Amino acid sequence: MNINFHYFVIKTIALEAGIPEKTAQQLATYSQMVDDYDIYSSFNVDDVPLYSRHLATKNKILPGWTFYPITTGFNSWGDMSRLLLEKYQKSITIPFHFITTKPLNLFSANVHREEYRTEPTRLDRESLIQSMLISARKELHELTGNMNIMRVGMLLHIFADTYAHQKFSGFRGWENHSVVEDVRNSFSSVDITKNYKSAEKLPSVGHTNVYHAPDDTFIKFNIKLRLTSEDNYNLNYGRSNTREFIIAAREIYEYLASCFFIDIMNPEQWESFTRKLILGFALQENTTSTDDINALCKKWSKLFPDYEYHYDPKMLTKSIALAEPTKNLTNLSDSDLIELILYDGDSEYVDSMLQVKDNNFFLFNVIAKEIRDCVNGFYTPINALVNEED
Repeated sequence: MNINFHYFVIKTIALEAGIPEKTAQQLATYSQMVDDYDIYSSFNVDDVPLYSRHLATKNKILPGWTFYPITTGFNSWGDMSRLLLEKYQKSITIPFHFITTKPLNLFSANVHREEYRTEPTRLDRESLIQSMLISARKELHELTGNMNIMRVGMLLHIFADTYAHQKFSGFRGWENHSVVEDVRNSFSSVDITKNYKSAEKLPSVGHTNVYHAPDDTFIKFNIKLRLTSEDNYNLNYGRSNTREFIIAAREIYEYLASCFFIDIMNPEQWESFTRKLILGFALQENTTSTDDINALCKKWSKLFPDYEYHYDPKMLTKSIALAEPTKNLTNLSDSDLIELILYDGDSEYVDSMLQVKDNNFFLFNVIAKEIRDCVNGFYTPINALVNEED
């Protein structure tokens, strides 16, 4: 799925359920942040909170700590190239976007590759993401603080992606070899197949061969996949994303209602809300720039004028600042220098000291590590000394 669901649908559902604005914004923000948090290089910071020091090492020569971020998203071609390696598939694509039905360590050595494919999840059916959501709800009931709200938001992203990414796996393999047959706008039935045909020759990690067909909220499609490594695309698969994602929306709505002890709508109320929500599914922007996101915010605000929408994909990284003046380092601006340090592991400025001003940055990484470890079959407990300030 894309930002149209991960942020806008999640926030609308949360507000419609009666969840307060601040909490709804947190849930939706951290749902979408899973896609946008693409820092991969380690960097030096002046200090690291005690609860996140398992993600850092104390510097032996320089002051401060080296922090190792837990990458959850991939947006540049450089990000994509790393995903060709299995270690990144196990640390990024599978835990956060193509979750398996059980932890990776429970698959047998001779597992059939199609068993790694993601399956749409129901909250009343046992699966790995279902058990993680139930555990997160229990934690939230015990303490409604930043960390537990953030965890729920991040898990909602993974849960929603089981609907978008069904039939695909986060590994690179024949189970993802696929070709586009037909793509149409769900609302106008206009043929837009040509917009999705350019990626069939790319390495088959996830749904790369069919571009964004599984993610876009406004389309219906037909594709072909392989039943085995040898067949000639004998698996025909088609769906309306609009119809499928409404099912996911209902599951998420009922889950959030249970998280916050809210009575659910009756069928007539849900049907009325759904008719309006589907209009949001028809909205589309490139969503790669601040202008595109702002345009979507305005469009959603017209559909739901009582609700507010605002999202900054760089929110977490904007909390990072230089710990020392830049005049002795470079003539670049502070923001440009920080970008170099965060995204260019070979930068000559990589040893420059940074400081993180927002505790949520460390919380996000700690939860991402927890999720990644759980999916891979081992778990690092979170220190109980986490600061739960709102």
